[in-house]
Amino acid sequence: MTRRNFAGFEPDVIEFFKNYQWPGNIRELSNSIERAVLLEEADTIRMENVSLSGMAGRREFAARPLKNLEASENDLLVQALELSNWVQKDAASRLGVTARKLNYMIHKHGITHAKWRKNK
Repeated sequence: MTRRNFAGFEPDVIEFFKNYQWPGNIRELSNSIERAVLLEEADTIRMENVSLSGMAGRREFAARPLKNLEASENDLLVQALELSNWVQKDAASRLGVTARKLNYMIHKHGITHAKWRKNK
């Protein structure tokens, strides 16, 4: 370990540590603090130097609570469809999935649009 003196953690780091589920238990916490100490140049540990499960430096990802995965997938599908003018093969291409996979996801989320043949 390093022989550096720190004043502590910034409040957002403490709040993040309190709310994180810690699947790796105390070992994961210990490793996260060690990495932050090595990366930190200031006298307090900042969120941008906290790394969990490959999220190093991703403050915008780590600091906000994650939305429900289903809701995120739904939002992503709708966004791709809107950008593709609701043409499914174009949306599938944007998302990097097959048209069949996109169709499965559309049905799974119950997404419909007036332009689609099945909805007329």
